[in-house]
Amino acid sequence: MSDSSVLKDIASELPLKEAYQDLVHPTASAIGQTVSLPFRAVNILLTPISKWVLQGEANLNEMTKLVSEKVKDIPTEKLVEPEAYVAVPAMQAFSYSMNSDELKNLYANLLASAINSDTKPQVHPAYVEIIRQMSPLDARALEYFSQNGRTAIPLCNIRWQRKSSPCWTGFQKLRLEMNGSPVYFHLVNASEDGVEPSDISLSFENLDRLGLIQIVDDYTVNRDFYNGFEEHPIFEFYEQLYANHPESDKFELALLPAAARITSLGKAFCEICLSDTVNK
Repeated sequence: MSDSSVLKDIASELPLKEAYQDLVHPTASAIGQTVSLPFRAVNILLTPISKWVLQGEANLNEMTKLVSEKVKDIPTEKLVEPEAYVAVPAMQAFSYSMNSDELKNLYANLLASAINSDTKPQVHPAYVEIIRQMSPLDARALEYFSQNGRTAIPLCNIRWQRKSSPCWTGFQKLRLEMNGSPVYFHLVNASEDGVEPSDISLSFENLDRLGLIQIVDDYTVNRDFYNGFEEHPIFEFYEQLYANHPESDKFELALLPAAARITSLGKAFCEICLSDTVNK
């Protein structure tokens, strides 16, 4: 296939009419200065990325303002140069945090801690990569976890199991684990406007994957904290789904108590990266 036909195929996918015309019918240039067609094709295809790079560099000014605000009450003599292996990747990641205030706040807190002589020794370079793998919802979930000094948050697994399983007094559907099949893992009794309940559970599982929290299926917090799980939309959905199950006379849907506990890494991360939000 000729270069011309290949470039026509590429150009046909481009959103800009001008880009298409420039690719298929390049503007005449002085002899010896004509840019090759493949180079022009790549240049056009990378233009959106280039624009984002420029925007990312502009965002560094915003980062400076945010960090300056966070250290304004720190004595000048305590402000020190941050370690490059922390500051450089944090600044780069901040620039491409997709306009998320939650993630920008984490990076700004990290950098503010890195230039404070009191907190600099506690800043671990792994924190940058941890934030990079977090979504804005993950950041809000961790903040929710950290509020009021919580060390554990109740979760529930949904299980299709035999009715003979013992239950907790006062909780008709909250039972201990017996023979059966898991239906849904790590249900979180929390909601947020515009966010699917399943996404909240996914955020907790990602925080567990990152080592910030630990989800324990055989750990129970205060029983009162499990109120409301029976009315959770996901549990009600599965109740309707299994309502006409052929073995409903022997089996039932049950909520199995579990919990998420913050880890030592999670506590250290929150102290550095959520320091200005935890105590609000």
